[in-house]
Amino acid sequence: MDKRKMLIIGAGLSAYQLAKYSYDAFDVTIVTKGSASQCNSMRAQGGIAAAIHSNDHPDLHLNDTLKAGSYYNDVNQVNTLVKGAKDIMDTLVLEGFQFDKNSSGALSSGFEGAHQKKRIFRAGGDQTGKYLIEFYQSLIEDHISLIENHLAVDLIAKNGEVKGVITIDQYDQYHVFNADVVILATGGYGGIYDRHSNDETTTGDGISLAYRAGAEVLDLEFVQFHPTLFKGKNRYHLISEAVRGEGACLIDERGTKILAEHPMKDLAPRDIVSQEITSVLEKGSQVYLDITKIPNFKERFPSIYESLIQEGYSIHKPVSVEPGAHFSMGGVRVDENGMTSIKDLYAVGEVSAHRLHGANRLASNSLLETLVFPKRLALYLDNVIRLKKDSVAAPLSDRKKISDYPSLGCIKEKNRLILGVLRNQTSLLNYKQWLDQYELDNLVNLSARNVSRKQIEKEHILIVSHLVLNHCIRRKESLGAHVINKYQDRSQNLKGVLSC
Repeated sequence: MDKRKMLIIGAGLSAYQLAKYSYDAFDVTIVTKGSASQCNSMRAQGGIAAAIHSNDHPDLHLNDTLKAGSYYNDVNQVNTLVKGAKDIMDTLVLEGFQFDKNSSGALSSGFEGAHQKKRIFRAGGDQTGKYLIEFYQSLIEDHISLIENHLAVDLIAKNGEVKGVITIDQYDQYHVFNADVVILATGGYGGIYDRHSNDETTTGDGISLAYRAGAEVLDLEFVQFHPTLFKGKNRYHLISEAVRGEGACLIDERGTKILAEHPMKDLAPRDIVSQEITSVLEKGSQVYLDITKIPNFKERFPSIYESLIQEGYSIHKPVSVEPGAHFSMGGVRVDENGMTSIKDLYAVGEVSAHRLHGANRLASNSLLETLVFPKRLALYLDNVIRLKKDSVAAPLSDRKKISDYPSLGCIKEKNRLILGVLRNQTSLLNYKQWLDQYELDNLVNLSARNVSRKQIEKEHILIVSHLVLNHCIRRKESLGAHVINKYQDRSQNLKGVLSC
């Protein structure tokens, strides 16, 4: 008997968890833009948030999640998340995943911003994401097909349902994959900014695919900016919130603690911390993370230590930091089962939007999300997906000349300055006028023009930037990570931004 075909776009933890619980019932293929190790999950330094200690409770975790999300969350989704944590933790331990342990041999847990309790469980100190990815790869590698270096270009739809996807490889060759069900697991869109903590491949491709196929998108104005990134030679590096959980503090050039007046001090929610840092930076001052008082920093945070040393920093001096795009609360709208508004198209992880995180994500809820919801989706799909007998071809026309778009550096800089931590309505409207000249609404079937992979990548970024901008304009009031017109009028400071 033929197995049903499942096509997963993306190779992060959500994709692997879904594949793990699906390969018995489906012929699973994972298609990823880069290599199997290029994903945001690989970079996750925090841990898994789970209220499993005797002095903790899922309801407390729920309350912390709602508060961080400015109570914009879907409470039912949050309930599913926090109540699913124990099953996830028990399963990981049973299957042999090695969490960090304390001196008595029990699972070690720590604080992170806006959590009332110590409920963050880590592996390898600050390498939880890496450890989880490698663990899951070992579980599924003999049971699935993995296709690397294929950028998804268009969804194939017929009679109102998705039939597959068109991709382009690193040699500019197009490919067609037919499937009975397609799941987007492409991650968020932090990579549309020039300062971010994401893998470079994370540029909102799944949102571009789904939107152009007719799917609804939701809450794209809510982008979380992590407060503490430091500049390296070629990219920005993240310093996990867990470092502040162990005693690091944010100071200005005079050594004054910039969050001394906040009730939660340096463990305030990320949107609050990023706003405070940005307001200091815009006055021409610098902000530093003082890590000098953390004992055994090298052993406790080996990945961060290595990055600091390689980039020429010292752990014996405060580190200059600034906010950068980190997590996308918005994405492709899905229901409680992960279904989009198009038949046989689903989404999991950061590309999906179901108001789990509200207007701002609570620290370390993302790894938990990538494990709870894909498992749930796998069980659902086994009951609803039928075997399709037809396949769809996608004829291509002659290759067309690359359009006269601005450089990626120009686009990403504009996104940081205009769609960043602090937003201004005048600047947003000016940016819209500038982007409208490229007639992005006319970009529907990118593959039909048979253009290069380089142009497809740029068009994905332009389309997602345009969507985020429109969502920012529509939300007139500040909420969570969307902060607009809260500080002084910045439009004069940004006058030259649209000239590149």
